[in-house]
Amino acid sequence: MKFLSLLIVSLILLSSCTRDMSALDKDQGSKIRIPSAIERQVIEASSEFGQNLFGRVSSGNPESNCFISPLSVSMALGMTLNGADSQTYEEMKVMLGFENLTAEEINSTYKNIIQELIQANPDIAMHLANAIFYRQGFSIFPDFLTVNQSYFNAEVSGLDFDDPQSVNTINGWVSDQTQGTIPTVLDEIKPETVMFLINAIYFKAQWLYKFDKAKTEDALFYTSGQNSVDCQMMHLEAEVPYTGSEQFEMAELPYDSNFVFDLIVPTGASLPEIVSAIQDGQLNTWLEGLTRREGTVEMPKFTFDFNTSLVNYLQELGMIDAFIPGIADLSRISEQERLFISDVIHKSFVKVEEEGTEASAVTVVEVGYTSYPPSGPFHLRADRPFIFLIREKVTGAILFIGQVYNPEWKA
Repeated sequence: MKFLSLLIVSLILLSSCTRDMSALDKDQGSKIRIPSAIERQVIEASSEFGQNLFGRVSSGNPESNCFISPLSVSMALGMTLNGADSQTYEEMKVMLGFENLTAEEINSTYKNIIQELIQANPDIAMHLANAIFYRQGFSIFPDFLTVNQSYFNAEVSGLDFDDPQSVNTINGWVSDQTQGTIPTVLDEIKPETVMFLINAIYFKAQWLYKFDKAKTEDALFYTSGQNSVDCQMMHLEAEVPYTGSEQFEMAELPYDSNFVFDLIVPTGASLPEIVSAIQDGQLNTWLEGLTRREGTVEMPKFTFDFNTSLVNYLQELGMIDAFIPGIADLSRISEQERLFISDVIHKSFVKVEEEGTEASAVTVVEVGYTSYPPSGPFHLRADRPFIFLIREKVTGAILFIGQVYNPEWKA
């Protein structure tokens, strides 16, 4: 079933940087303190990055469910940033919106965000975890591991990547951190992979105003034009923050905590046009326009998972060199190999029903090394299918080219 793409559940920091949370603090016992000026700058930059990334992912998955956690992506890349240098470092900083901040300011804010979110409210399940798994025998600078352990509370473990059990170990860690909602993230470990930097996030909360199960009914959900599918439509009558225009309607549904679910339904505009407006910075304006009103919210129950590689999207946002073998500079991780980011894997899960919401995400930054021809004597043994050619060296003309799968011989 193709439901309206969720825009805000994974942007859980957004409300604290764009809305006055004092009323919620008083009513619901918040333990979140007021962010410092530098922290606000990092949070705002992370939110802007998240909106831009979502726009790219949405465009890359037209008319399909998609769901990401910008916070998870930002944290995984934040850990990786501590190993980057030169142009690679600058591109990552600019893309994340941290160009005017020092490494200490960035790392300290990530540390505070982790602490504040985990302690935000005892009535919700909020879990953040980071880990670094590396190939046994791979030499890593101690400072790289220390900074990520200190600021990101990253678990560090060396594994035998040639042992298939290592895949199970990493998948088991992800499953544990996401309460089983994301059971696997890796299928295999490639021979050139030397490290995985992983963030996992899990969120579960009940609505402050629960949908009445007795009023949930069968309904049609219109996917495009006159096309429709069956759904279970939930029903809520409550006084909640609301805003609307000729282009959209928006309601803010609070959880029993500081966290909220913002539902944005296009009316006069298409969903891609709403996504574009979010990329253009309109979301903050919409949030500022929310006012409490009595009303009715109808929304389908849904659950789905999402899986994508973020490499192309991150390159579109300006993070380019980190993915190019021989160009990437991750020299603050190790001096042993010429490293680059070979993939950024993102998996997520979401479930929305009458009682509340459960959501999780994991981001895996896969680091590999660039292979160079070895120096010294070599031993070439053509004991497998091979290609051969006959060419003229001066002109470069290739006279013949072929392949051998079965080296038959006739005298």
